[in-house]
Amino acid sequence: MTRGFVAIAHGHPVTAMHYNLLAPAMFAWMSIWWLAAVARLWRGLSPPRHPAWFVKGALGILAVYWVTRAGWFAYQPGAWQDMVETSPVLGLARWLFG
Repeated sequence: MTRGFVAIAHGHPVTAMHYNLLAPAMFAWMSIWWLAAVARLWRGLSPPRHPAWFVKGALGILAVYWVTRAGWFAYQPGAWQDMVETSPVLGLARWLFG
């Protein structure tokens, strides 16, 4: 999601969707919420709050997307080997425990 946000900030929404399909929607939602919060604070009001159903729904969508994407990754040919070879955490573990 972070790489997707950076890609959007640099004007590359297609690249952002390559990183994370939900990044453009999440970026738009967060930008609109931020602008609304600034406007309300400027007028001396408290920041806006999201209804509980919205928060639960957004978290549910993110969870389903994450599980689907992780499952898709796990069954790609060579995915685990690529992860083992390129992961900084696993590289550090190999270096430490050797």
